[in-house]
Amino acid sequence: MTKLTSILTLAFVLTFSNAYAQKDGPISPEVKQKLSSEFKSFRDENLKLREQHQEELYQLQLKALKENHERAKKFFKELSGIEDDIEFGNKDENKKVQEKLKKKRQEFKTAMKTSRKKVKDMIEAKRKEFQESMTKRRQAFKEKIKTVKK
Repeated sequence: MTKLTSILTLAFVLTFSNAYAQKDGPISPEVKQKLSSEFKSFRDENLKLREQHQEELYQLQLKALKENHERAKKFFKELSGIEDDIEFGNKDENKKVQEKLKKKRQEFKTAMKTSRKKVKDMIEAKRKEFQESMTKRRQAFKEKIKTVKK
């Protein structure tokens, strides 16, 4: 008995869901052509927006990479200048110089780490913003399609 009830319920749901899905009837060829062209232009715009977004992210990464490269070159020059103070056979002074070098290396390491994290966070924020804008575009397009179908 429960199987029969399940089958009848399923048949009832399928009948009315199919009728609901086709309530508008078939789409006319003119409307279908218009929707097709709208969809193609929407996809072309999306492609351009994605390419532009990717180029923007690339430029941010490139700028950060160049800045870090210059910072590293400056750091190595500073280290070389400090290392020039090392004298053969002078252990006490050399220990002080080594401590200075260790401190400089640690400062550089933390500065680079914070710089990379800042860039990473900025890129993630831009990606999230872009995804949200694309979601809004898709929703607006769906609404536009619904109005054209009517």
